Amino acid sequence: MTRQARTMRSAERGMRNGCSERRIPNTEHPTPNPCAGFTLTELLVVVSIIVVVSLMTIPAMTPFFRGQRLRSGARIVQAAFVQARSVAIAHRAIYQIVFDTAQNTMTIQHAPNRYCYPLGHTDATDVCRYFGKSIELPDRVQFSESEPTISFTPSGSTTLITVEQIKIRDQAGTELILEVQPTTGTVRRSP
Repeated sequence: MTRQARTMRSAERGMRNGCSERRIPNTEHPTPNPCAGFTLTELLVVVSIIVVVSLMTIPAMTPFFRGQRLRSGARIVQAAFVQARSVAIAHRAIYQIVFDTAQNTMTIQHAPNRYCYPLGHTDATDVCRYFGKSIELPDRVQFSESEPTISFTPSGSTTLITVEQIKIRDQAGTELILEVQPTTGTVRRSP
């Protein structure tokens, strides 16, 4: 049987299988059959394989997500320290981070019993205010113990004498320690 006869037969077979488009076969450059496709059985097999593989990977991903929540809490604490330090430098005043371990929140505020406006400013209402809402830790992440209030001076350093440790933990008991450097006010995760 010649090649042209085979392509004519496949075109006729396509007509019988419900394909309404009759093509004139091109023997020099054959094109795929426009009626070709996947059966429902083939699609169901592929979808079921995808479901089985995804169900097998979920238990392997669970520890990653648990650790991710704790790392997210550490980034929130670090961002609060950067913000408090920046505000203290920009306003040339003392600002502090007040921890509320019962609510698992932090608040950046002006230090009490200090002059309330930066040097050269006469309007104290611009600087003497709380900076909005409390900064919350993610769900199921909390401070491990009572944390001190940490103050930032106009130079960007803290009023701490030694390195202060801030401990946060998740419900599984995994703990992460953040160290506050007294001279620079930076926070980094301890190994």
